[in-house]
Amino acid sequence: AFVFAMVTHYLITPIYSSTAKFYVNNNTDKGNTTISSQDINASQSLAETAIVIIRNNNELMQKVIDASGVDCSVGVLKEKIAASSLSSTEAFSIKVSDPSPDDALRLAEAFRRVVPEMIPQVIKGGDVSTFDMPEKAVEPDSPNVVINAIVGGFLGVIISFLVFFLSEALDNTIYAEEDIKGKFDYPVIGL
Repeated sequence: AFVFAMVTHYLITPIYSSTAKFYVNNNTDKGNTTISSQDINASQSLAETAIVIIRNNNELMQKVIDASGVDCSVGVLKEKIAASSLSSTEAFSIKVSDPSPDDALRLAEAFRRVVPEMIPQVIKGGDVSTFDMPEKAVEPDSPNVVINAIVGGFLGVIISFLVFFLSEALDNTIYAEEDIKGKFDYPVIGL
C-alpha cells in the first residue's frame, strides 16, 4: 500500500479536467416557445451528431487550438477530450483533460466559444448554446492516491497469501512420521 501510494504521488503525472456543457435545440425559431416531443427527439439526435462532429472535425479542433493559445496538435487534442451526451438528453459535455489545469481550462473555454459557432454551420437546423461554463480544476482527476494505496494493500495481501500458500504446497521437507507414511509405503522402524 505504501509503495503504491508513493509511486502514485511522486511518479504519476496528475491530470486535471475542465468541462464545458452545451444544449442543442432543434427549434431555431426564437419566437416559438412551444416544444413538441418531436423537437426533443430531434434535439437528442442532434446532440449525438454534434458529438460525432466534434470528435472528427479537424477544422473545429484547429480553431479550438488557435482560440486557446495552447501549443498542441489536432491529434493530441483529440486524445485530451471526451465528449458525451448527458443522460440521453439534448445536452452534451466536452471534458478536456491535461496535466496543466490552466491548459485544460483554456481548451474548455475555447470549445465553449467555438462549438456554438461551428456546429450550426455543419448541422443545418440546430442551435447550440452553452449552459455551464468550464471551471479551473483545483484537484486532479487522476491519479487517486487513496484508491491506489487501497489497491496496493489488497494486492499485497493477495501476493503474501500466494507466497505462503505456494511455499507450503511446494515444501517437501519431512517434519513428522506422518510425512513419511504419506509419501512412501515403507514402515517406520525408528524415530
